[in-house]
Amino acid sequence: MEENGLYYINSDNNFSSILSQFGDFLESDYERLFNSSIIPLNFTPHNNNSNRKIVLVGSDKTPLLIAKSVFLALQLSGADTIDIKPSSLDEALIIENIIKNNNIYKIKTSVHVGTDQEIELSASWMNVINNATDIIVFGDYQTVEYYKTLANEHRRVYTHEDKLSFGVVNSKSIIESLNSTLITGTLIDNMCFDFFNFYGFGSLSPKFYIVIGELDKESLTKLGNTYNAIYGEQIEEFRSKLNFVQQANLTRFLTKEKVSRYINIIKGVNNFQINNLYGDMRIYIAQSIEEANEVISMFKNDISTIAVDPDDQEIVSMVEFNMPNRICNIGSMHSLHFWDSVDEQSDFDIYNDV
Repeated sequence: MEENGLYYINSDNNFSSILSQFGDFLESDYERLFNSSIIPLNFTPHNNNSNRKIVLVGSDKTPLLIAKSVFLALQLSGADTIDIKPSSLDEALIIENIIKNNNIYKIKTSVHVGTDQEIELSASWMNVINNATDIIVFGDYQTVEYYKTLANEHRRVYTHEDKLSFGVVNSKSIIESLNSTLITGTLIDNMCFDFFNFYGFGSLSPKFYIVIGELDKESLTKLGNTYNAIYGEQIEEFRSKLNFVQQANLTRFLTKEKVSRYINIIKGVNNFQINNLYGDMRIYIAQSIEEANEVISMFKNDISTIAVDPDDQEIVSMVEFNMPNRICNIGSMHSLHFWDSVDEQSDFDIYNDV
């Protein structure tokens, strides 16, 4: 993919440091987000004077995913107005940054900051919704279903519901990688990075990895020790920023079935708990590729991304047969290409649809 070296998020002036003071994540997390905001050389903005009044609604279930959507709305929609309700203060600051640096057509924009209740009960927000021609919603099932009720012959509602991502890998490949004299660039290194990147938050973070075949305690301990050595310090720094409820959830959900500090084990399709990992790894042990396929089938309508080892053709073929929205290599779950979407709803289609 050709790139022009420009980014739709301007990272100058210690922006990542500022965000880390107000947001849930660390400076290095925001810097990775900035690095992913590169604009391809073949991207061409246009202003079709659509007279649309666009509303974007963010969600803490899909943190920061709204950023590219805001950029595309500014560059492609030709809207009269764009109103945005971010899910958090750091998201609001990122959106303001994107508007400042990319509003080439001088679209009237407003960023509505406050609690959901404060904003949604305000007269100004109600007026925005009543006048909207297009609403783009990021959120969980309940949020998405509410906004769907606002669609009518004059107003379209597009939804990015919170989706599930995970990986599938063979236990033999894990053991082989663990026994390698190298770490950097190995399957284990890449798998650890997937779990570490944004600590399990959002649609692109794995909620678990399906491992086909048994892993003995020694291998699981070695995996945990490797993960701890690479990312333990950053995970603990991130966890120090968790609020009281998040700290309670961390203790409640992630202290069962642990084989090491950061490794959670699931066995049996009836034992799934899909909750925030806060940096932990969650491993589902499948006895066969048929069991792995059964797990995928359980979540078939809610999948965003499945990560695979491209050299394991049996797993690749099985995953392809299930037709998820996106398949990527292990270690690349957050490396979403500019032209890709996290789900079946493409923002390029939304903003080019006059």
